[in-house]
Amino acid sequence: MILRLSIILSIILLFGGNIWAQIGEIPLNENKRLSHYRAAYPEYKWNTRALEKYGQDDTLELPFFEDFTSEDIYPDSSKWRDNDVYVNRHFPIKPPSYGVATFDFLNEFGSPYKTLQKDLTGGGDTLSSQAIDLTSKGGASIGPQDSVYLSFYYQPRGLGDFIKSTDSLLLEFLSDSGSWEKIWAVPGKGFSSFVQVMIPITENQFFHKAFQFRFVNWTHYWGNNNHWHLDFIYLNSGRSMNDIYSDDYSIQSSPTSLLKRYAAMPYEHFLEDVSGELEDSVYIGITNNNDQSITALVRYDHEFNGSNIGGTLFSENSATLVARSNSVRKLPIQDISGLSGFPVVVDRKFFIKENGATNPTPYQENDEFHSQQIFDRYFAYDDGSAETGFGFNDLNGKEGAVAVRFELNKPDTLRGIGMYFTHNINVLGDVRYNLDIWRSIARPGREDDLATSIPIKGVKYTTDINGYYYFLLSEPIALSAGDFYVGWTQGSDFNLGVGFDKNGGNLYQGVALNKDIFFNVGEGWQENTSSDLVGVPMIRPIVGKSNPFVSSTKSMKQSILTLYPNPAYDVLNIEGNTQRLTNAVIHGLDGREHLVNWINDKTIDVSALKSGIYLLKFIDSDGRIAAQKFVID
Repeated sequence: MILRLSIILSIILLFGGNIWAQIGEIPLNENKRLSHYRAAYPEYKWNTRALEKYGQDDTLELPFFEDFTSEDIYPDSSKWRDNDVYVNRHFPIKPPSYGVATFDFLNEFGSPYKTLQKDLTGGGDTLSSQAIDLTSKGGASIGPQDSVYLSFYYQPRGLGDFIKSTDSLLLEFLSDSGSWEKIWAVPGKGFSSFVQVMIPITENQFFHKAFQFRFVNWTHYWGNNNHWHLDFIYLNSGRSMNDIYSDDYSIQSSPTSLLKRYAAMPYEHFLEDVSGELEDSVYIGITNNNDQSITALVRYDHEFNGSNIGGTLFSENSATLVARSNSVRKLPIQDISGLSGFPVVVDRKFFIKENGATNPTPYQENDEFHSQQIFDRYFAYDDGSAETGFGFNDLNGKEGAVAVRFELNKPDTLRGIGMYFTHNINVLGDVRYNLDIWRSIARPGREDDLATSIPIKGVKYTTDINGYYYFLLSEPIALSAGDFYVGWTQGSDFNLGVGFDKNGGNLYQGVALNKDIFFNVGEGWQENTSSDLVGVPMIRPIVGKSNPFVSSTKSMKQSILTLYPNPAYDVLNIEGNTQRLTNAVIHGLDGREHLVNWINDKTIDVSALKSGIYLLKFIDSDGRIAAQKFVID
């Protein structure tokens, strides 16, 4: 049986309406990848080189080149003075090479510069070059007569959110008097392909030993939105306005997943149906930025635990790539079914070269790309990057539900759910919804079979490096081979902001219209026909024989923690050492599971519980378990 993920969005409404307006995307107001990185590595410091006095070792010389492929998250401090921009590979669409610098309204920590106010505008990110000596090159003096040009590519929006005509991207030069002079600007507009810009430097005031240039975006106070993507910055002498070509070929995009439907899955499920799960080919985008056609050669290696387990030769993938063009190369898949250990991680390395030639030094870093194929305890349709949030935009106070369908190749036990919650402009600390798991939902020939429904108060954020909040199921759910569903229901108007991967998990054709999305507004399921819903919600079920969250199931002394007041009404206090607790779950006498809504590390919000007797189960960092009864009056 093929292990298969499809998305089913069930909107249960009391009245009809425009279903496309009721569910959709919501803009992000922070960058969780940056904030989680800084939380995981608090010792990180931006290189202080830019703070030193100008000197022989500080000043760069021509040529200057940057395509943002040597670094990730932050720009290279040997070339740049600040780290406001976000260096990434998932927001742009078909860049000149696979890395870009993205401008938004977020600081280096991934948080808004100021309080979000959509009607206000101001400066956002700044990207300033290190000091560059524009008085000499290779020992020879240079000046306005030496045809010095700065060129770059930019793209508005990409896979990011909207951009307005009052937003703009600006370029400024530092004069010999120390003033920044505006040189170029472009107003905001809808999506476009990358556009190349050529800027001649002709004024004497810019030919000095500490020349700098900088880009700034003028933007609405909207957070992780109004994106501009910058790439392929090149400054040199001896150029002209027609010098729009570069003697460069490059890898343009991340390679596709080795799997047909998943970005990641458990290895034992993969082994149950290798031919059904393994993609027949891998695809990767390449570009030719030259003014002449080239014979582009592409190859890759697969490695496991440091040893090569297969790959291809350059001679096996050779084809003409015309000038100023890009294409997608198809490479055969290697057998990866004989691996062992946990987790199984396949290192993937891709290379491009021109037949009989080598890229000049400034361009060589974009000739190689590394990625991994991970087989762990979870199923993932996404690649871990959220380009936007996802949920209901207009329920008119009615009830709505979202379910993501998975199909198992063999029986397994569901242990937990990972959900990626994005921060958006809405305050969601008190919203109420249910985390739901179904064995089946009511489609033709089937009925709803709800395995558990867990009330939750507030969106759950985390500082974990991968951005997922993990819900542990205190009572694991045994599942037969076949499909099951994970999602949520809500009865009021708010957008939950579950992460939405618009790259489609780097699956081949993953960014096409997702026809596995269905809607039900009381008149049966409808297949998704909305081009606005291209991608997948970021929800990851975790399966396996053992509990991935604790190391053992030893008992904890009941007297370690005390509950009061008991009976309780709206809050339940815990007396004792709660710092070692890793999880807590509430059970009603009917067997229904309720997630614990912590107010702080000593107090639980129980206002959502109905009158009755409940069991509060604790699990500490040693895997010990204790349970105590309490009453809701």
